[in-house]
Amino acid sequence: MKINFNQTFFNLKKELIKEGDIILHLSDVCANALLAGLKTDSTAKESKAYRYKLALRIYEGGKLEVKTEDIVIIKSRVNDMYSTIVVGQVDDMLEGIKELCDGCVKDAGNKRGSEKETKK
Repeated sequence: MKINFNQTFFNLKKELIKEGDIILHLSDVCANALLAGLKTDSTAKESKAYRYKLALRIYEGGKLEVKTEDIVIIKSRVNDMYSTIVVGQVDDMLEGIKELCDGCVKDAGNKRGSEKETKK
């Protein structure tokens, strides 16, 4: 499935969710979840190496082809790490649902840019 990892998150007031001054993107959430050490993690090197390589691909953002099995892994790990509002939006984004709040989920453009740049 092709996923746009430049999508952004919104609170219930339809305001962008940020970490400090940085707009939170799907790529950030997914990469963080893949790289985090969780109590339920396998200690197998292959599992960690696979998640690391997947996180590197995703962190760059943009539209990427992602295997169904990887989506399952990402959803599970995001669920263990993030709040309900982020988990719900991640599920919708990874399932290809485009409109979450009357068009507020969109490609935010330059992923690492300022808010001003992303609203172009």
